[in-house]
Amino acid sequence: MNRRSKILTPLTLIALTLTAAGIGDVDVVESYDATLGQLPEGVAVAPDGDIYVTLAGSGELRRVDGKTYQGETVAQFDVGAGFLLGMAF
Repeated sequence: MNRRSKILTPLTLIALTLTAAGIGDVDVVESYDATLGQLPEGVAVAPDGDIYVTLAGSGELRRVDGKTYQGETVAQFDVGAGFLLGMAF
C-alpha cells in the first residue's frame, strides 16, 4: 500500500526516513524560515485533520487546512523578549 503523507518542515528528515522505509510518499506543505523567528515548537492535529503549529520566536499560531493544505496565521501572540513555548491543544 502506497500512502501519501503531508508534512511540515523541519519534520522532513523524519518523513524521508519513513519514505526510505517504504511507508509512502512525502510532500512538504509549509516551510518555515528560522531567520524570521519561525521555529516550529508544537504541532497538533485536530479531529477534522487540520494541523496547528506554534512558531517560537514569531509568536504565531498557524493552521494548515487538512483538506487543501493551505496555511494561515490564526493568532499572533506578543512574545516580548522571549519565545512562545509550551502550547497545548
